[in-house]
Amino acid sequence: MNKRVLLPVLLMVTLFVSCSSDKGQEEKASEGGEKVITLVNIVEFHELLEQQKGLQVVDVRTPKEFDLDRIPGAVNIDYWADDFVSRAGHLDKNKPVALYCAAGHRSAEAASKLKEMGFKKIYDLDGGMRAWHTGPPPAQ
Repeated sequence: MNKRVLLPVLLMVTLFVSCSSDKGQEEKASEGGEKVITLVNIVEFHELLEQQKGLQVVDVRTPKEFDLDRIPGAVNIDYWADDFVSRAGHLDKNKPVALYCAAGHRSAEAASKLKEMGFKKIYDLDGGMRAWHTGPPPAQ
């Protein structure tokens, strides 16, 4: 294959592989043996909201998205804003954090960033606000 064709193809494949989501994979356990980031479905998220004392609920969407609709009790820390790290730094790293966005991609990135910052327990709502609007399935 011609080098002019091969280089762009390899670049595209590399970008595709590096940008694909790894949410389906299990989070590796921390040194203490407990996972730092846990991907939760809508039922588990509702259970967290009801049962987890001290849970910090963070919406990582833009302020405009947040103003349109939000999960009650959530604070808005825009993942794309320049001050995301400084604002997230005001959260308690020792208390659990539950993150959500519109569909789940930004919250996955935000969860990784919070883990790097030293947060101990992070829950990420799979499907974000889209999942929130479907609600938990009826109890059987």
